[in-house]
Amino acid sequence: MSKVLLILSFYHINLTKIQSLPIIGREWEYQFYINLTFDDIYRYRQALDAIRPLIKDFKNLGEFKICIGMFAYSINAGANNQVRRNNG
Repeated sequence: MSKVLLILSFYHINLTKIQSLPIIGREWEYQFYINLTFDDIYRYRQALDAIRPLIKDFKNLGEFKICIGMFAYSINAGANNQVRRNNG
């Protein structure tokens, strides 16, 4: 886990949430779920490429762009690519 965190730091990826769950039937093994933010999509992709060899089972559960204006755009959330209005 420390190597993954170092890579995220090197590529200027901000970790906003981390959650760990034990893997049932596998003592002392855990799954980690993380939320993160980034400013540069290319550095983000480089970070993912650097992390993949360190992890047994890597899954990206979704990506989306956060906007502070009137609209929020979903750019890659599985099959749910849509534009939705943010009323706030």
